[in-house]
Amino acid sequence: MVYTKDEARIAIRDRHGKIVGYKSAKCSFVEFPAHNQRKFRRPCGTLLMKTFYRKDGQKDVRPKRTFCYRSIEKSLQDLTLRPGFFEDCEKWRNRNVSEGVYGDIYDGKVWADFQYYDGEPFLAEPCNLGLMFNVDWFQVYENVKDSVGVMYMVVMNLPREQRFKKENIIVVGIIPGPREPARHINAYLNPLVEELHRLWHGVYLSDTSPLGTEMYRAALLCLSSDIPATRKAAGFLGHMANKACSKCLKTFPRDKDNTVDYSGFHIDEWEPRTKAVHVDTAERSKASKTRAAQKRVEAEFGARYSSFYELPYFDPIRMHVVDPMHNLLEGTAKRVLQMWKETNVLTNSAFKTMQSRVDNMRVPSDLDGGLPGKIEHSFDGFKAAQWKHWVCTYSLCALKGTLDDQDYNIWNCFVTAARILCNRVITTQKLNEAHECLKIFCNCFQRKYGKKWCSMNMHLHLHLKQCIHDYGPIHAFWCFAFERANYTLGEYHNNNRDAEVIIMRKWLLDWQVATKQKCEMLGDNMVPPVSVFMEGKKCRVGHVLTMEELDMLNRLSESDELHSRNLAFDSKSEVLLPPLKSAYMSLDDNLKIVDMFKVMFPDCVVSRVSLKYTEFDRCSLSGELVSSEGYRTDASSCIYAKWFGNENVIDPSAEPRPGVVSNMMKVSVFLNTGGPGELNLVYTLAEVKWFKQHGDRYHYGRKDLCSVWEPSYEPFSHTSFLPLKRIVSRCAYSKAKVTLSATREETVYTVVPLSSVRCIWIGNSAATARRNISFSKQPLEKI
Repeated sequence: MVYTKDEARIAIRDRHGKIVGYKSAKCSFVEFPAHNQRKFRRPCGTLLMKTFYRKDGQKDVRPKRTFCYRSIEKSLQDLTLRPGFFEDCEKWRNRNVSEGVYGDIYDGKVWADFQYYDGEPFLAEPCNLGLMFNVDWFQVYENVKDSVGVMYMVVMNLPREQRFKKENIIVVGIIPGPREPARHINAYLNPLVEELHRLWHGVYLSDTSPLGTEMYRAALLCLSSDIPATRKAAGFLGHMANKACSKCLKTFPRDKDNTVDYSGFHIDEWEPRTKAVHVDTAERSKASKTRAAQKRVEAEFGARYSSFYELPYFDPIRMHVVDPMHNLLEGTAKRVLQMWKETNVLTNSAFKTMQSRVDNMRVPSDLDGGLPGKIEHSFDGFKAAQWKHWVCTYSLCALKGTLDDQDYNIWNCFVTAARILCNRVITTQKLNEAHECLKIFCNCFQRKYGKKWCSMNMHLHLHLKQCIHDYGPIHAFWCFAFERANYTLGEYHNNNRDAEVIIMRKWLLDWQVATKQKCEMLGDNMVPPVSVFMEGKKCRVGHVLTMEELDMLNRLSESDELHSRNLAFDSKSEVLLPPLKSAYMSLDDNLKIVDMFKVMFPDCVVSRVSLKYTEFDRCSLSGELVSSEGYRTDASSCIYAKWFGNENVIDPSAEPRPGVVSNMMKVSVFLNTGGPGELNLVYTLAEVKWFKQHGDRYHYGRKDLCSVWEPSYEPFSHTSFLPLKRIVSRCAYSKAKVTLSATREETVYTVVPLSSVRCIWIGNSAATARRNISFSKQPLEKI
């Protein structure tokens, strides 16, 4: 149980009634109050405080362990007082995402179902918030295995790029160590559940609205933690139980060595859990008279009581997710490498070959989590981000030839699924493809390596699909942000005694600083400059547009934002990075750029392109750094885009291909729209050297995962220029000798497209694009 300070101590008074000190109270918790034997119905009786004497000689007490808890209502009060918080929480209502596309948590079924609850509006009304909960443990002292737990919350209404920022993560409580609770954390959840009850019915909070105070409601809609923490918070048994899965009722038998058998990946045969049966079993477990009876009830359905069940709307089965960071990257990826190493599938010479290939790969420098220098000895120390880069970027290239074909194909299935799932935007079609790849991987893994190496994580792979249906792409709910918060808390200096108190104080101090800075930055004195914008394009001052030109500008802007029938989600934002300098292009380059714009705008007359342009070496494209080949860190110069076909004709419906950016420029194009004067538009372009196709392009398997290209480039033409917003993603690449067959070794480019930030490919056909995108037919009928 958790006690307040006044509950945990008893005042010592003299004969006049004056307090002269304190003594510790005793724990009054009774685990089984209905036990048949009286001795088991006695209170715990443990002293809650430890005694010490102050300098004045008076007897006093201090807590043995301190549970630091901060009211969730106070934390929400801090957020609502921040300028722009309410507006940010309402931005999701203006999203326009096609059906079958998952771009964020708002596209999941849970968010849709909670627009109305029991016939009354909840998320459909403003000032109502959805909350995500996480709990995790980490070591707070150096060289000591003691660990403390932290309970986090985030507001799901915030946009994804703000939701997991440090200043928006709420630290609810810090669970004292030195060890994790064995079965559940209900004692620490009780004060939070009491507040969630009040928030469900509504509380008044001060905010920045004209009224100054609004009624806010909030509901806990998602639990996102690793497997052990999820089990303790949501009321499930651990992964060693017979009913170990928190999503279904599959029984995991034990062999003679008491090892759990996690094999059997026929998902159609698994009986799903239901809220009614699970909660009923948990209630019976709580009401058990003895520990033995309680264990029998819990083992029947793998259910254990959680304080969250007191929330009337909470569904413990649906409202917890399988965290892909721990499940895919730190789980199965790590286990497969360990298995290959222990069974000598990968030898020492194979690790040396892998190391040389990884070292030769050129990867954008702004990607975090670079791989350690010695792969063989460092796999156990990989962080989650490093596992992600190993799986999605390096592994197919590094493992080709070091594994036999069967092992490589099994791993290829896993990489294919991980690459699809790690996209920030995913379609239903791609999700089904990833699910099928995971089924193939799990079944082939079992047949190849046996039941011994199958794990609980592999079983949970097949439940990821439902989690994404409920909560959108994995970027919307995985635990990377909470792991970063753990690192921040662990870096705070403490006195090696009251670490929980010091950590909470420093975190709240950082919160106050962040709030103050935002208020100063967005205060009344900070008025943004007034400019005239039309669909994101700034109009040139002094030119009065006719209605025809205004309509043309609207259509051009819309076409420029989508720029293709194949871009299905947000447009890319581009920020030019210094140094910027003026330059003059050659006449040949100018003619090629004019030819490109003629294809882009077939219904307009391209009068000319200014010879003078702005040259730059770096650009931030939706937060990703893209640089030119001549820049000092040219590892970000390899890009992936759909732009032209084999006949050297601009055709964005062709297959995507890689190239190296040799130059970037900002140019002015003048269009004759038929009205008075010319229309001047500004475009940022990239001059690209496209790789030539190789006959063994699919040497590594799927073309969109890792491919082989000639070490030479396509001839220079008008297709060598493309707008920056046409770039789908960057690429990691290497130029090295590759054994393409038993007798042939060639020097080629090996290219690995990286995950895109803002857009995904829907399909190559125009019909597919028209089903998913609403766009203006003119003036870009071909683009």
